[in-house]
Amino acid sequence: MASQVVVGGFKPKNDALSSETQSIGTTSQPWHYESQCPWTFYKNFPDLRFSNLSIDELRSLVHTTEDMECSLKQTLHKFSLAVRVLNWKFADEINKARFCTMPDDVLAIILEMVCEDNSYAVNKLMLVCRRFRQMLISLPNLWSSLDSISIRSVKKLELLVSRATAPTISLSIFGARSDGEKDRARALGMFNLTASISLRIRTMYLHLSQYDLAHLQQVTGALSSLSLPFLAKLHLSASVRIGRESSSLTRDWDMPSLRKLTVIDLLPELSLDVMSKIETLSVTANVDYTLEEDHRYWRTNEIVAFLEGMTFVKKLSVSVRLHDNYTAVRNPAPMRSVEHLSLGLRSLDAAMGLTILHIFDFPAMTAFELRLGLPALEHLEDALNRVLASFGDPNPRDITDLTLFVGREFNRNLVESPPVPLKVIKNWCGEFGKLKSLKLEHCSLRPMEDALFSFSGNLESLKLVNSEEGVVSMDCLDAIPRHWDYDGKCNAVLDTAQIPYRDPLTGLKDIAKFK
Repeated sequence: MASQVVVGGFKPKNDALSSETQSIGTTSQPWHYESQCPWTFYKNFPDLRFSNLSIDELRSLVHTTEDMECSLKQTLHKFSLAVRVLNWKFADEINKARFCTMPDDVLAIILEMVCEDNSYAVNKLMLVCRRFRQMLISLPNLWSSLDSISIRSVKKLELLVSRATAPTISLSIFGARSDGEKDRARALGMFNLTASISLRIRTMYLHLSQYDLAHLQQVTGALSSLSLPFLAKLHLSASVRIGRESSSLTRDWDMPSLRKLTVIDLLPELSLDVMSKIETLSVTANVDYTLEEDHRYWRTNEIVAFLEGMTFVKKLSVSVRLHDNYTAVRNPAPMRSVEHLSLGLRSLDAAMGLTILHIFDFPAMTAFELRLGLPALEHLEDALNRVLASFGDPNPRDITDLTLFVGREFNRNLVESPPVPLKVIKNWCGEFGKLKSLKLEHCSLRPMEDALFSFSGNLESLKLVNSEEGVVSMDCLDAIPRHWDYDGKCNAVLDTAQIPYRDPLTGLKDIAKFK
């Protein structure tokens, strides 16, 4: 077949062309007519210069040669394309042969990397071949993230649990979504499944809705006395109506490996042994509670008692609205283990009222993050001064890492407000005398014209550092140009150690790094 293609590519286009080449050949020396391909003509090409050819013969020879040149170019293009296709098919066959001999452990690593956090890829690769399907089913990490929202069927969830053989399950269980009997039965089935696989759970997200209140006794019965030996991360949340009633749910849970706890509108009862091992704690409460509408809010004494039991927490995040005063006989002991504190004050009332900084001391804290929610930026100075005045121990000048986040007040419509002069922020940050890192952010949900960085276009955050391990200079805040505009949103990092070597008005943008 290949030889036929070659000969066909070199044949003259018609019989006239063939006869023409034969007649030309007789003028010099005999031609060997083998395949109608005038290679012999080109072998004798030097002799043509000395041949006595008429104008008509030369014209015919030129046309014949041009036609042959065009034919050869077309044939060469076909050969080039054929070479590329053949090389691709050859490499593909080699890869297939090597892939079939690839060890299972190597293939398992590849599939696991491709399918990590991608359920769509898992479903597609399951259909490739039997080997892929068996290999994917045998990888427990691919089936370890189970979510009752995306997987509504208890039977399907049980099937996936059977494939997650190792104690690496990340389980997300959400309660009933309606007051229908069918949905309640599904929710109870999920809770019963949680109890049956508790020995293999490493991360758990549990949310109780208001519709679980009607069958809370059954939920408590299904989840009581859980043994969670490998649980390292626990996220508990509840709706307003059921938070207080479900606080005893975790009283008898055995969680020797728990290190990270997040609670939202639910202060669970935990054993002293469990509380003494938690290193990262996040507490959110009373954010959308109002005294006029609901009496179920968590009292300040209850919140303080819960925090007081966390004696080994290093990273603490608290976003609470303290509606009443702290009425205990004695002040709580300082939280000496806390090194990083994130304080969320989602409304102006929360910022101007009582906060945990008025109640607790944090003598070991070196990093402080303040997340404010304000109705308008014109209130920023008052809120910042109020927070600064609430510091006890440590002194603000002992803080080395500071983050200020300004966003919209919780559940409040935005109102127009004038841009905040950076002098306000500069003066407030100046009270933290040993800062090695300062980060300023605004909420991306706010309109740019009403944001903390409204002067700087699409700039979402600004971080000041000192590469020479010195104290961050606040002087540059006044000198930041007002024309840092970019097409997309970005975050800027500014090394204050380089500022003395630059023009303060024009050089800051040159040394800033944008992400």
